[in-house]
Amino acid sequence: MYYLFYVFVRLLTLLPLRMLYFVSDLLYFIIFYIVRYRKKIVRKNLIETFPQKNITEIKVIEKKFYRYFCDLILETLKQINITDKE
Repeated sequence: MYYLFYVFVRLLTLLPLRMLYFVSDLLYFIIFYIVRYRKKIVRKNLIETFPQKNITEIKVIEKKFYRYFCDLILETLKQINITDKE
């Protein structure tokens, strides 16, 4: 299983950044809408951090966080094969 994951990650890192951000958008959809990864915890933390904001604003911040989170994951993986030009 490890080798399969490793090969998948290596192939993923070979993609250009533009394609990687497309994959990031897909990952966002999966994590936010399907898996709902730690959604209750994130919302609770945002509500406690921004008590002056209403729930609509909290949801916007929450979605932005998950987009950033997915970008960060894939950018970190991209560092394996990134060139000087990129």
